[in-house]
Amino acid sequence: MAPRTKLLIDRRSGAFRSSKANDTLTASFSVNARDGLKMDPAEMNGDAHGDDEYRAHLVEGMTRRTLVETLEPGYP
Repeated sequence: MAPRTKLLIDRRSGAFRSSKANDTLTASFSVNARDGLKMDPAEMNGDAHGDDEYRAHLVEGMTRRTLVETLEPGYP
């Protein structure tokens, strides 16, 4: 049985839960799941510090990094 997974992303004054990321990680909680994880920029908020596409890319990268650090023994 796959562990329960939840991906919460801070969004404005609350939290955003990515159903797509949750479904992807629930189906395959593995390092390989990172390859199928694509965030929709329309779900992100852009501002002066980063547009919505940048934020979607950042969430993808941080999620991939977290998966690798969590699931690969000996990762620095």
